[in-house]
Formats: sequence, structure tokens, C-alpha cells
Amino acid sequence: MMKIDLRNSWIRAGLLLVVVGWVPWALIALVTALGGWPGLNPIVPRLLFMFTGWPAVACLITGFFQVKRDRARLPSAAAAAPHPQRAAARRPWMQRPAARRALGAIGLGLVMYGTNGMLHRQGRSAAVALAVGVVAVYWAFVGRLPLRFRR
Repeated sequence: MMKIDLRNSWIRAGLLLVVVGWVPWALIALVTALGGWPGLNPIVPRLLFMFTGWPAVACLITGFFQVKRDRARLPSAAAAAPHPQRAAARRPWMQRPAARRALGAIGLGLVMYGTNGMLHRQGRSAAVALAVGVVAVYWAFVGRLPLRFRR
């Protein structure tokens, strides 16, 4: 059985989404099921549950596989004890090829959305999408932000 590794940021984010989105709805559902408030229709907790459900599951699954991958790379004795240099040796997420590919795809989608919006005179939202998309595509190709955006 694998223990939950709370040092992983994906697992922490997933658990935070579970607490914020699932617990209020579950408590209200429990109270209404026990007859405490029979006519209650909790729309806000249902919306919270709906918008945090799949992102929480995705974060928890991603974190699970990262922890599993990291434990497989280490010898069994080193996996039990935390290694201080292991975290320092990791590259930031923005230098990873998979993150750059994903950012490039998102940027390309934003460029297409912004261009279409500008052609149909949608205003600021299209202009912002176009600008953010161009910066994202630039970052995906070059690997860093333009000088104007680094502060």
C-alpha cells in the first residue's frame, strides 16, 4: 500500500480542491438526508462540487503518478528518507519540454481565438487573448518570457 505523500504539490492542490468543493456539498447532503433541513436546495455547493470535481481528481492522479515515478527512480532505502538535494536538482516547470508543448498548444488556441474575435470586432477580450497567446507561443519556442514581461 502506498502512503500519501503530502510533499507533492499536485496532491496538496487536489486535496485542497476536495476540501473546498466537496466537503460543503457532502455536509449539506448529509443534513438533508437526515431530515435536518428537508426543503433545502443547495445550488452553490453543487456548483462548487461540479467545478472542483474533475480538477481535483486530475490533480490527485497526477500527483500519485509523480510520487510513484519518483519512488521507482530511487533505491528503496533512499525512498523512505527525504533527500534535500533531490528537490534542488529538479528543473522548474517552465523549462520542461512537456510544459512548453502544452503552453504552445494553449497559446496557439488563444491566438486563433483572438484573431477570430478581432475579425468579428469583439473588443478587449479578443485583444487580450491574442496578446497572451503570442506570449505563450513565444515562451514555448524560446523557453523564456520576452524581456518586457520579466519583472
